[in-house]
Amino acid sequence: MLDRMAHSEYGEGFVEVSDERQEFLLAAVQHGNVRWEGPEPVRWFEELLSEATELYIANAEWVSHPQNQAAASQREGESPDRKLPAA
Repeated sequence: MLDRMAHSEYGEGFVEVSDERQEFLLAAVQHGNVRWEGPEPVRWFEELLSEATELYIANAEWVSHPQNQAAASQREGESPDRKLPAA
């Protein structure tokens, strides 16, 4: 849906347009200022925001776990004793 909107407005996909244009499109959806087939825009935006928040929190919890810090350090070629910054 966002990709179609971006193509319609700017001739490029959502990920290709500038941050400002992405924010403009997301704000239009958030406030229901769009028409599309499918879920109601405001509800769709609320679900997107909820999912993004859950993923952010889950990732922060995963990164902060000591075993995961050691595994990430080893993958990056660092000493497993070096701590990753807190998320």
